[in-house]
Amino acid sequence: MQYDMHYRTILNAIPIPTFVVGDDVQIFDLNDAAAHFCGQNRDAVYGRRGGDVLHCLHSTEGCGRASFCKECVIRNSVTKCLEGQTISRKVMKLQVAHE
Repeated sequence: MQYDMHYRTILNAIPIPTFVVGDDVQIFDLNDAAAHFCGQNRDAVYGRRGGDVLHCLHSTEGCGRASFCKECVIRNSVTKCLEGQTISRKVMKLQVAHE
């Protein structure tokens, strides 16, 4: 139980939106900054893919399913990270749909 409290404190101390994701960019956890950035209840984003939660314009077929997704900096960075590669400061333009 103590571990969970420290983990949550450290995660929320990061001042930028931070997501903990799986290999298909499904969200396992997020910090308070990310929850605020998404404008959604934390429980509502668990298990969903990043592009769907962030309303990426290319996620109309589902995050990771459009041809554009093959070039997605976020998706490719997650894949490389899980393969043990180091990723640092990749620039991208995220196009989102406003509801």
